[in-house]
Amino acid sequence: MDNIQVTDEQVSILDGIVKSVADDLHRLWLNDTPTNLRNEETVERLSKSSYDATLYVIQSFLDRFNEAAEQLKKSSVNGQ
Repeated sequence: MDNIQVTDEQVSILDGIVKSVADDLHRLWLNDTPTNLRNEETVERLSKSSYDATLYVIQSFLDRFNEAAEQLKKSSVNGQ
């Protein structure tokens, strides 16, 4: 597998994307939470959960995408 070098600037960009998507998810979940259940603890839990869920989904997607790319690469090398 290729050794990929990632710069601090690229990491900052990726962190920004993750945070942006997590914020969108947090807003979505918060909007779906009944008003009478919204309090500081709920907002904090939703915020943490949205960030964790975003990281999980993005990492899972990237893992599966990379796995599929490797399979395609192997198939094309083997002439299949």
